[in-house]
Amino acid sequence: MQGGRRMKTLIDIDDALLEKAMRLSCAETKKEMIHQAMAAFIKLKLRGRLREMSGSGAIEWHLGTLSASRYKREKTQTRLMKEKNES
Repeated sequence: MQGGRRMKTLIDIDDALLEKAMRLSCAETKKEMIHQAMAAFIKLKLRGRLREMSGSGAIEWHLGTLSASRYKREKTQTRLMKEKNES
């Protein structure tokens, strides 16, 4: 989980929607599931923005660059998960 300010929030969530999300996410707590959902939403929106930028000339896609970026991202994610599990 990324660092930052935390706040308690009271929200009404549809019980059936929450139950289905809990099953699909394999999260152990509602808090974990909400964090996963927000992270997935942010990732989805950022990918959409990148998709909109493709073809505009703002971003040039090259297979070598994409492969290197994917390798770097996976290596970072592995390291972060390892650090999280050790703490």
